Amino acid sequence: MWKRIALLAALATFSPAGVFAAEDADSPDKAAAGPSLLERTAWLRVEIVGGRLQLAASRCGTCRQTTGARGEGQPEADEPYESLSVEVHSSSLTAEYERTSAEGRLSLSTATRQGSGTLTLAFVPSACSSRPAIEYVQPKSGNVQLTVHDPARQVAAGKSAAQKLSAPSLWQLLLAAEPLAREHLLPLLAELRSGWQLETQVAQIEAALVAAAGDDVLTQRRTWQSWVAALSASEFADRQAAYLHLREAGQAPLAFLRALDPLKLDLEQRRRIQSLLSESVTAGPDSPERVAAWLADDKRTWLALMNRGELAGRVAAAQHLSLLCGKPLAIDPRADSSRQQAQLAQLAALLAEK
Repeated sequence: MWKRIALLAALATFSPAGVFAAEDADSPDKAAAGPSLLERTAWLRVEIVGGRLQLAASRCGTCRQTTGARGEGQPEADEPYESLSVEVHSSSLTAEYERTSAEGRLSLSTATRQGSGTLTLAFVPSACSSRPAIEYVQPKSGNVQLTVHDPARQVAAGKSAAQKLSAPSLWQLLLAAEPLAREHLLPLLAELRSGWQLETQVAQIEAALVAAAGDDVLTQRRTWQSWVAALSASEFADRQAAYLHLREAGQAPLAFLRALDPLKLDLEQRRRIQSLLSESVTAGPDSPERVAAWLADDKRTWLALMNRGELAGRVAAAQHLSLLCGKPLAIDPRADSSRQQAQLAQLAALLAEK
């Protein structure tokens, strides 16, 4: 199992000099060939945890490596050049990865502490490439952002070359911004880690959500809210009981807890909620079932599901969104495409106001 940075102090093996030796058995030269230097570095792994992209490391130390044309002094322009610089301590990780090819330059940079931090994934096309420039920015907190800059779009359609999208998490970005996010972001993620099958996972999340449509998630959320309120109870026993209830609920309430306004919480509530969120960092990568559980009350996700898939799924999504809104919605999943798009646009504007 891949361990999060928070556990590295107990689990990692330290290099006496603080630097991994070139002859290390995990070095890319001795590892099995892979699609990227980042993936061939066996003690590093790219994962999605809590809807956010993360680098997981299984040991501490520093590492600087290169491979490819420039790294070996070879002139072949079609051979990708890669560089990787990583520094891992017991509670922090800083990494810079770059892959340059004839198509352009892919880069990943991240700096995390106690399991949270900033991350940027970008692709800058070469002069001879027709691919657009892409930037995915994941701040320490708040919405993730995707920018796609395609000059060809501006020339062909007379529109702005840049398209910008944001969402509370990477999963919500892929679900709600389809096809733009999937068309441009998924290929970049696949270059970081082959065999990830994120598109399949997104489809599985959609299927799990549709299967759970109609469940009374609002009652569940009210229960969580009561436990959060009890975290500030005057009696220690009540505070501890509420904390244990939230902890035993597992991954399901984590998105709910992340969305709470810290300004509306007292010090004890903030401290205990941060403890729960920090523990979640060690819970392993997201699974479709886990993601579907914490998106069950996300209105914009259900709105996105109403815009694609089979009729039965669109009907189920419309009914579930009506439950979340507490009233029937003025939308007909059986309507023709143009009418349905107008209804969805109106509903999206209404949700954006709330």
